[in-house]
Amino acid sequence: MFENEPNDFLLHKIMNSENYSHEYIKEMHNELEKRRIKNSSNEMLIFEFIFSEKYSKENLTNVGLELKNRGIDTSKFDDFTYIDCVVFQFPSGWESLLKEMFLKLKDNGWNAENRLHFNFSFGSINIEGLRNKSNPVLNDIVEDYISDLFKTCCHCSSTDKVEYFEDLYLCPSCMLEIINKREILEISKFGFVYYNGPIYENEIGRFDKIRWSEIKYVAFEQNLELDIIKVDLNKLTEEELSSNEETSNSFFRDNYISFSSDYHINFFELLGHIPQNILSTKIKEEINYVLKKIKKCKVCEKKAIINDKCLLCGNYSSQIEKPREIWIKRFGSKENYLQYLKDNYLNFTKNNYSHNYILENDKSFK
Repeated sequence: MFENEPNDFLLHKIMNSENYSHEYIKEMHNELEKRRIKNSSNEMLIFEFIFSEKYSKENLTNVGLELKNRGIDTSKFDDFTYIDCVVFQFPSGWESLLKEMFLKLKDNGWNAENRLHFNFSFGSINIEGLRNKSNPVLNDIVEDYISDLFKTCCHCSSTDKVEYFEDLYLCPSCMLEIINKREILEISKFGFVYYNGPIYENEIGRFDKIRWSEIKYVAFEQNLELDIIKVDLNKLTEEELSSNEETSNSFFRDNYISFSSDYHINFFELLGHIPQNILSTKIKEEINYVLKKIKKCKVCEKKAIINDKCLLCGNYSSQIEKPREIWIKRFGSKENYLQYLKDNYLNFTKNNYSHNYILENDKSFK
């Protein structure tokens, strides 16, 4: 029924479900699920089969049939299959360490019947569920390996200067790979270059060169509570945007470019280069107001203070100029308090590769 209808089109129809019957919507969902299973890797399907409790019974049946069609015998799944599925959920750079951990656990009496509860989020690793309290060695093994994981790059397995960076543990090389994609480059009166990330599986991101003449409409937003400024550069006019009904990811990728002050490097440099003729009077005033009120911070000595707060070191200008009485009593003077903040910031930067990279390369704060 849906053979010639792409996934984006089916999703669009589902989002406008008021136009279709319940049965028709259910058939579209089933079609999308069949396609997902058909296009899933062997590793993903085996994971869904092993951790069937996370999915519906219908999903388990369909996954089992797809595995059979691929010549994979589910009756031969064992402890090592379970281990592979657990490791599959963690970053690839930790694969060898985690498999090594499970082999030690097996050598000390653990097997897959003792299902583990594990989670990796916000920089925290939890592996629980070792029921055999009479064998504390198992828990000791897990704790030792978790400690080793924190010292290992979760992307490439390097143990060189690994730091905690945005919920991940990364070496400088892997951090730089991420940071580089956030840089807005070659900013001039003619345009700029930015990283246009992938939106579909197996797609590769690319650096795109944009000319200002391509931009037809600019949207600007300032969140004073979060100290975040956003700008959207659109290749469609405001009228075209309001009448547009296209919702595919590829359409948004090709026509919208979004930047944020808390994410992109050289954000304010870009803001200052947006041609005045493509800005509405209101947005022109808002952008000019923001750029004019950026002040130099006395702690990090960078031009990075907006709305009282320094975007780099996080200190507040008002608290530096008029410290609370408790700080004056503790440090003896306003000058001593400022020196304390400077020393604190210096210590913070000593082992913070990503922050130092921004300090050295973001032209916004020069």
